[in-house]
Amino acid sequence: MHDEVANEEKSAVNLRIRTALKIKAKNLGVNLSQTLEKSLEAEIRRQEQLEWLEANR
Repeated sequence: MHDEVANEEKSAVNLRIRTALKIKAKNLGVNLSQTLEKSLEAEIRRQEQLEWLEANR
């Protein structure tokens, strides 16, 4: 499964974050793309679970 995700096509995005947050992440060696992907995957799962629970009350 992980190999499928790693080989998945990527898209460039333009977003804005607080400058101080960007600087701290850079200083700590945080990979913004990987961090955003993981966070979005978690949020999507959470939202889908909420939708499922609402639909299956």
